Amino acid sequence: MPQNRRRQNDPTARRIGVDWGTTHVRAWLLGAGGRVLDVRRDDRGMGRIAGDEAAFGAVYDTLVADWPDVPALACGMVGARQGWIEAPYVEVPTALIGLASRAVTVTSPKGRRLAILPGICQREPADVMRGEETKLVGLALEAPDVASSGFALLPGTHSKHAALEEGCVVHFRSVPTGELFDVLGQHSLLRFSLERDGAYDAIAFDDAVLEGATLRAGELTAALFNLRARSLLEAFSPAAARGRLSGLLIGAELALLDRERPIALVGSGGMIEPISRAFRVLGRPAPRVFDGDALVRRALAHLAALLEGADI
Repeated sequence: MPQNRRRQNDPTARRIGVDWGTTHVRAWLLGAGGRVLDVRRDDRGMGRIAGDEAAFGAVYDTLVADWPDVPALACGMVGARQGWIEAPYVEVPTALIGLASRAVTVTSPKGRRLAILPGICQREPADVMRGEETKLVGLALEAPDVASSGFALLPGTHSKHAALEEGCVVHFRSVPTGELFDVLGQHSLLRFSLERDGAYDAIAFDDAVLEGATLRAGELTAALFNLRARSLLEAFSPAAARGRLSGLLIGAELALLDRERPIALVGSGGMIEPISRAFRVLGRPAPRVFDGDALVRRALAHLAALLEGADI
């Protein structure tokens, strides 16, 4: 993917897509059909500049400084209450393609306009997502059959489980699997038992997935401390401990999934392999895997075109 090339007068540039998360921001210069012409990254996510309107504007102007001033659309935490401007949540059930009509617009210090997509909320039980809805838009475009009657699993810090019907999100659930793994692995007593370099024992992982998927309410916390005890009393390696922690949490999460709908697994990088492995361990049909970054780019290109009333 091209990066850091001057394209201020590029006649093939059609629009800009921005994914602005808590920890970092990415911007893509897109051509016809959503083709990526250039990409920029910055580590000033919402978490670093929360509530600082001027900082958001400065970061954006820096990212796109030598790009053409074409229509731009963003998703993610830039539209949170602590972001550049709040893009209010849209309540489920909601049509994914209709999210474009609920975008809000800001203008940067250098006069660049940026439309920002809303997140999605659910009143009962209370839940929210911001950023993942854009991946779901991309999924609906990429796999209309899943959007018609399917289920999407988006693993991450706060995994999302979304039920889709006729191109709408009808309900969803957030599961903080990634955050629990990070907190327990870095800040709890368990950190003394875990492998530090990210390697995990596959057999320990598999056994823990099966256990995690069958635990009753309240048993998971006891199983987590058992991990620490085994590392003290047995020849339980740090890699096995890491595998067990990951397997218990993933197994418990997958036990919550709707078993009646086809499942789409949306993610990228290291998130996909352990989730796919857990499906195999549980004897469940393999989910269809979609690259989350590619879905975001496709969604931003499509929704931006809808806002313009133009072709993609």
